Amino acid sequence: MKSITLKNEYGETIEVKRGLNGGIEIRHSDIDRENFGEYHEIGKTVRDPGVAALMNMLGEKQAAFAIGAYMILNGKSFIVNSQEAMMIRDAIKKLE
Repeated sequence: MKSITLKNEYGETIEVKRGLNGGIEIRHSDIDRENFGEYHEIGKTVRDPGVAALMNMLGEKQAAFAIGAYMILNGKSFIVNSQEAMMIRDAIKKLE
């Protein structure tokens, strides 16, 4: 599968690809250098309990700005900040 590698402002690498099921997968060097996780944009309905709790604490608009997206890897949620989410959105367009 074709992938695109990005670098954020801290020098961390983010690899973006389309998974076998058609979903977006990312590998973030600050989270796990070897494994890809499922990429999810923050939407109006968040089912993941950890992300939902954060959104309740910060408020939906502030959380969506701060987080941008999240990834699920090995059953755990990891925040993807809004700047990285913008970079990933641009990469997804190039994958299509």
